[in-house]
Amino acid sequence: MAKKLSHGKYHLLSNLLNEADLDKKVADFVDVNGNWNISLLLQLLPLQVVHRISAMCPPIQGAADSSGWNPCMDGLFTIKSSYAAVCGLTEDSNSKVFKQIWSWRGPQRIRLLLWKICNEALLTNEARARRHMAASASCSLCTNHDESILHALRDCGSIKEVWLNFISSSKRNVFYSLSLQDWLLLNFDNCGTS
Repeated sequence: MAKKLSHGKYHLLSNLLNEADLDKKVADFVDVNGNWNISLLLQLLPLQVVHRISAMCPPIQGAADSSGWNPCMDGLFTIKSSYAAVCGLTEDSNSKVFKQIWSWRGPQRIRLLLWKICNEALLTNEARARRHMAASASCSLCTNHDESILHALRDCGSIKEVWLNFISSSKRNVFYSLSLQDWLLLNFDNCGTS
């Protein structure tokens, strides 16, 4: 229990607990009414940990305890999930975009462009100014905003006019509010639809 509740800081809590307490199960910290036994938790754990525990639902009484590998959604340990946990990797929208890019059936140069967009490696005015290659980061078309990748591809007024011809009015709010990776995912998911 200590390892799961402390988010990987087991060694810090193991110094605070005696040997008998280390073998307790989660169910040992639930009272007869099915609520957390806060007073017992406070005897063993720091207050901030007890606050985190009390924010969670207690386990169902009578259900068998089981172990699971927390970094993996299905609870099963794999070398891949272990490596991801050690390196701090997660299956986020960024990795989903990369999978979409490299499985996309189209010209290699378009895949490379999409990869550069996803890695924020396009040489926009914002990137050029950050590298001291340009005096200004502002967009050369509208001059109202810095030319980020999203601005150049979606948000600039000149570009927005093009998108408005393809995006239905019911989807525009979502289309224009997403982060770069989520916006790319949306476009991959809706490829061929308007």
